[in-house]
Amino acid sequence: MTLLFRYKFLLSLCLIIWQIVVQINGLPGVIKIGGIFESGETELIDAFKAAVDRVNNDRTVLSRKQLMARVETIKPHDSFHAAKLICNNLVNDGVWALLGSESPAVGWLLRSLANNLHIPHLSVFWDYRTYRQWPAVHSSSSSVAGSGGGGQSYHHGSTTAASIAGNGANFTISLYPEASVLSQAFMDLVLSRNWKSFTLIFEQNDGLIKLKDLLRITSHPNMRRVKMSILQFDPNYPYDPKFQYQKLIKDVHKTEHNIVLSVSNDKVIELLRQAAQMKRLSEYDNYLITSLDIHTLNLSEFQYIQTNITGLTLLDPRGQEIGYAQRDWITGKVHSAVKKVVPTTTALIYDSVTLFAKAVDDFERSQQQSISSSMQSMPTVPMVGCESRDPWPYGTSLINFMKASNVVGLSGPLKLDRNGQRSDFTLDVLELKKTGFEVMAKWTKQDGIKSTTNYTSVLQEVLEIMKTKVLRVTVPIQKPYVFLKENHDQLEGNDRFEGFCVDLLQEIASVFETVFKSRFQYVYQIIPKNNYGRPNKDGEWNGMIGDLLRHQADLAIADLTATYDRERVVDFTMPFMNLGISILFKKPGLPEPELFSFLKPFSVEVWLYLASAYLGISLLLWILSRISPYEWVPGHPCDPEPEELENQFSIGNSLWFTIGSLMQQGSDLAPRALSTRTLASIWWFFTLIMISSYTANLAASLTLSRMAPAISNIEDLAKQTVIQYGCRKDGSTYMFFKNSNHSTYQRMFNTMESNPEVYIRETSQAIDRVKKGGYAYLMESSSLEYEVQRDCELIQIGSWLDNKGYGIATPPDSPYRTPLSNAIVVLQDKGMLYELKQKWWVKLGGGKCSDEPKLSSSAAELNIENVGGVFVVLVTGVGIGCVFAALEFIWKTMKVARHERESICKLIWLEIVRIFTGGGSSRPVPNAAGSGNTNTNQSLDSDSVPENESMADINNKLLVRMASNISNNNNTNSNNLNNNYTVNNNTNTNNVGNNINNINHRITPIMY
Repeated sequence: MTLLFRYKFLLSLCLIIWQIVVQINGLPGVIKIGGIFESGETELIDAFKAAVDRVNNDRTVLSRKQLMARVETIKPHDSFHAAKLICNNLVNDGVWALLGSESPAVGWLLRSLANNLHIPHLSVFWDYRTYRQWPAVHSSSSSVAGSGGGGQSYHHGSTTAASIAGNGANFTISLYPEASVLSQAFMDLVLSRNWKSFTLIFEQNDGLIKLKDLLRITSHPNMRRVKMSILQFDPNYPYDPKFQYQKLIKDVHKTEHNIVLSVSNDKVIELLRQAAQMKRLSEYDNYLITSLDIHTLNLSEFQYIQTNITGLTLLDPRGQEIGYAQRDWITGKVHSAVKKVVPTTTALIYDSVTLFAKAVDDFERSQQQSISSSMQSMPTVPMVGCESRDPWPYGTSLINFMKASNVVGLSGPLKLDRNGQRSDFTLDVLELKKTGFEVMAKWTKQDGIKSTTNYTSVLQEVLEIMKTKVLRVTVPIQKPYVFLKENHDQLEGNDRFEGFCVDLLQEIASVFETVFKSRFQYVYQIIPKNNYGRPNKDGEWNGMIGDLLRHQADLAIADLTATYDRERVVDFTMPFMNLGISILFKKPGLPEPELFSFLKPFSVEVWLYLASAYLGISLLLWILSRISPYEWVPGHPCDPEPEELENQFSIGNSLWFTIGSLMQQGSDLAPRALSTRTLASIWWFFTLIMISSYTANLAASLTLSRMAPAISNIEDLAKQTVIQYGCRKDGSTYMFFKNSNHSTYQRMFNTMESNPEVYIRETSQAIDRVKKGGYAYLMESSSLEYEVQRDCELIQIGSWLDNKGYGIATPPDSPYRTPLSNAIVVLQDKGMLYELKQKWWVKLGGGKCSDEPKLSSSAAELNIENVGGVFVVLVTGVGIGCVFAALEFIWKTMKVARHERESICKLIWLEIVRIFTGGGSSRPVPNAAGSGNTNTNQSLDSDSVPENESMADINNKLLVRMASNISNNNNTNSNNLNNNYTVNNNTNTNNVGNNINNINHRITPIMY
């Protein structure tokens, strides 16, 4: 005891002498930093001492001074004894900063004392009761020298510590991440995972403050549909804790695979073990651990089960600074068990001591610059106690220097806000892999989650897992996708199955081996009753979708459409087949013969127009033939002296001429005049087009009428009420009509709902009902095409109603979806998907109806819009013919009026009256009764007077003929020449005069 007393006395004497020297020279050479801990916190005490030793050994942090750790221990939850120790052993001993226990009571005691005495308090523990309302420390009585120098003065007034505390000063520096910012980090992590639901298991109520943003995640615009469940861990559970772990896992819904654990580290491992025993640890399960010490957990027993265990940490376990800290412990700086990794609190103790030392060093430099500029001696360090009325004057400067510091510690850059809180920090996103925890992403307040891995590395990791993984594939028995072979009883395993999807998976396996250098192994599971899956009233899915959600299957492949409702609960790969909804209908047989089917090529309107054109052209031909003088000819060409002229185009002949042309048979009538020929030509052109159109449309109508279905598209089906239609209840087609906003589809859905009998579940039953007639089945085009290729009684009506695809379904967030999608893309690029469809749709049992022409509705009747142009040509030709007739009439009338010296208008009027009142098709030859000589009349027949000869030519010919007649008369009367000479001469003279008069009178009738 005497030796020990002497040792303490000498040590105290040295300290007193050292303090006297320091007071003379300025700041003390040893800066004390006090720590108070509970008796069981030996690791924290060792970390505190090791941090002080590390700072003292690193002269770059504190170059001129030394730190001394002053440690006091108390009993747990003994705040009264703690207050006495702090005041008597720490404050009165001249500590410059205080660092306390993890106990909330000790933490609040230190916070209150620091605010009263202005002694910096370094907090490194999570405390949800941190005061955010305290403003930054600003004092008009103190200032910190900047980079350009300056000084500091201290005001010793009457202001008490209590009044300072009442003014709201905050002298606590918290290096633990601020609660609201940490809450944002967890919410960003969940948002990046696109979780559709999750369950939160928490232990303490104050732990929910770190997750307050996560609890309000449903208010996020993109996460309104997220379902959240909350379960609490009871720390006072009276029975074996394992039972409580099992109960918590059982309370998690069986379809829930996203779990957030907000419990202490010692409970995390046991929870995971119980989850593994209950088969809740698989590649589809996700566990998010909210503790920042996740990197300290020994989860090696879970590294190979592929469960996604994720957490956030301030520390990079493989960082250089962490290695330095571990080395300090191993080299004997502290005499306690060395942990393999540094906990967050330990790292924050390192950082807090480093931050304080850096602030002391900056403070000393500022004091020296102030003294140098003012040429004064350094002031002595004032002492403060718990009973002091004035606070410690150095506290404000140290706090401000710590806030302005740019120190990089074990937990990253130590950036503080104006309240002394650490709100700007970086978190690492850790995921458990086969080699341990790996950093997969970084989180910052400004950028959120930023991945540090690339697509190739993640894909390669999945491919490595698939080399030893055997996937469970759930399938329905549905041709041609998956069905049992005829000899399946003699086979085992996957060899029992065949079909399009079976071949597709075999091709995918080949791609995995040849392209991805991996393996794709699987076994088939038959789903009972071919139940694809639909939700019940509670929202739980059954069938194949339910198996995926319950992780009873890894893949689902069939004619499974990727609908909106299904994609909300499961994931789909790239589509391996594109399709749409179409109509399956019975192919119509031979129609009943119709008596007047020959009238179908033209509409009633066209037939009426055609009849009107026929009557109009016939009447117009009759009129033009009477107007034109060239249509009036003698009744018989051998008649030398016709008494009348005839017109061949009577009313009956005109009707016969036009009908003969229309029937492509012709007639013995031929128009002579230019006007009637023009009219006939236009009519022939008109009849050519009309007869050709009629013949072509009649042939098409007779050919296609026997294949014309009663409906041709979805609109026809929706408008009629005779043919019933339906689909598969609760299938993708049913949901399409149910959720559609199209008025036609809504009306069809209401019609089907009013008659539930139209819903047929099995395709075979639907086909049988379609064949009976009077029923149309709405189904997906891929299956429809398969049936049509094999049954010639069935047809596909119309085009697709929508566009969608078949994909391979996987559980949510399945790691196998991406490599499967890549394999499907490879097969698509090679054309293998098309070959597989041709194989199962056409080559194997299909193509029976390929020789039949494609179905179409019967040829549509031709309307007036289709043949209206022919009528326009007809009307144009009629107009031209009328113009020619008018010109001919006027031209001939002018010639007659010039020779007879009559008025043109009078002759035109007389001729018009004669045309419309003459009646019949013949007329008398003018002046025919006054002809006295038959020979002369014969010589003046119309055939002997060409139409184009002039009057002079006609007179010359008549004179030649008269001379011949005179010669014949002289020969005949030669014996009586003497007796009758005078008489004959008179007679011949009279005949000549009469002939000349007859010629003049015949000029006019020639034009008729």
